[in-house]
Amino acid sequence: MTLISFRTAFATAVLVFGATALGAGCGSSSNLDFGRPCDTARDCGGGEPLCSGGRCVECTGDSDCESGQECNKTAGECADVCESSADCNDDRICDTGPNVCVECRNNDDCSSRRPFCVTKIDECVECKSDGDCERGVCDSEGECGGCKNDGDCDGDEPFCDPERNRCIQCERDSHCRVNEECVRGECESLG
Repeated sequence: MTLISFRTAFATAVLVFGATALGAGCGSSSNLDFGRPCDTARDCGGGEPLCSGGRCVECTGDSDCESGQECNKTAGECADVCESSADCNDDRICDTGPNVCVECRNNDDCSSRRPFCVTKIDECVECKSDGDCERGVCDSEGECGGCKNDGDCDGDEPFCDPERNRCIQCERDSHCRVNEECVRGECESLG
């Protein structure tokens, strides 16, 4: 093996090992799990009517979006098509890989109030882990103030959903009023 090929092989090994280690570290300290959980599209509604990969999304393909938009399949949302950031609205920038407008591509694109870019959904969030919060815990939507147990919750949302680190209205139907049922932590009318 020549000196040049040894250096190339060594540098490649360092890059692969480093990227693998960094990737593993990111996932292990994060509470984030975006999108309302679902089993079928019936569990979804509003602006996220489809169920894909166990979460409610706006789109799964370009045909789910309006003219001039494409489905950002990573985020599960329709996004304006762009050639440059000048084509985007609302302080969004153009991600020239898929040519869609996004809130961020990295942390430098985020504000001090929401300093972390989650490239999985192309949005800035307040936190990625509990250590990023001055008070409370980092919930599954990237907001500080979530919960670890029922003692962290009160008022209209007295129960803690430990999987999403969010306070919820109910855990079972008996926690709801008559003619309501508990659906994914929220009391909803039976009718």
